[in-house]
Amino acid sequence: DKKRRELKDANIILCTSEMLDHRTRNVASEKSEWLMKAGLLIVDEVQLIGMKDRGDKLEAGLMRFTQINTGCRLVFLSGTMPNSGQIAGWLKCLNMKETILIRSGWRPIKLNMKYEIYDDRKGYYAAKDNLMNKIMQDVKRHDKDKILIFVHSKTDGRRIMSMLEETGYVTEFHNADLEVDDRVNIENSFKSRDAGSVRIIIATSTLAYGLNLPARIVIIAGMHRGIEEVSELDIIQMCGRSGRMGIDTEGDAIILLPETQSDYLRNKIENPGDIISQINNPLIAGFHIIGEVVNKSVQTREDVYKWYGRTLASRQDMNISKEYVDKLVDYLINNNAIREIDGR
Repeated sequence: DKKRRELKDANIILCTSEMLDHRTRNVASEKSEWLMKAGLLIVDEVQLIGMKDRGDKLEAGLMRFTQINTGCRLVFLSGTMPNSGQIAGWLKCLNMKETILIRSGWRPIKLNMKYEIYDDRKGYYAAKDNLMNKIMQDVKRHDKDKILIFVHSKTDGRRIMSMLEETGYVTEFHNADLEVDDRVNIENSFKSRDAGSVRIIIATSTLAYGLNLPARIVIIAGMHRGIEEVSELDIIQMCGRSGRMGIDTEGDAIILLPETQSDYLRNKIENPGDIISQINNPLIAGFHIIGEVVNKSVQTREDVYKWYGRTLASRQDMNISKEYVDKLVDYLINNNAIREIDGR
């Protein structure tokens, strides 16, 4: 009851995309009246719609929110969204309001994106050693600058930290294992220009989103998480942390690429792919359809077809047919996820 009163009385509410999905799904049971009263919904880093394991929750939450609150204005913000026109068209389809798309290439601090190659021709472990040595060389080359090193695994982060500390560098590793106070202390020290403040932070990709922590030099430790490629949009987001407003006139982002794939990966970064709906996966779509059945907002196959028609996935694949939806519903029935009785 106390939390409900706080939400009801608040002027501004901040939440994750997962919480928006949860609250809109359970709007009646959790008495989230504030959802109906909101006059403006700002979605920062809206390119997360294309992120595996997270994007579908944001997409489903926005679909539901625009039905719960038809009068609310929406603002989508993103620095990395190649198909922004398509996303704007989808937004107009969601809330049926005039939608204005503003594109801008302006950046307050000049960004220099640089590529460096490391040898990966002699196997995984030798390649990893060469990557680590490259990072050490770059740190030594910029031994007066604030440096942010992005890694794609905690194992890499710990190894780099150990190597730097052995060489005499004071380094912090910013990751989800730390307590909130510890993370905040690291961030504040890194922002400080005082002698003795943190000069080098190693961080996972989460630091690239939602937190204003720029550095003079950004070093990105490759483009692989295990054997999987890291999205080029994530890499571009990390590069965006280069350059400190009011301190630097420019910032350098150094992207380390394996020699055998350097041309291919560089081309991906310079020609990023579109934001693609994660609901285009039938299993993920099925998960959300079950949720809508539970909410009683979807009760017939026709309802499923209408629901799917509002997804970004349907906008990106206009060949979605009733046969496709029927197969999806039949799959859920055959796996005992839902039942169909007299057409409902």
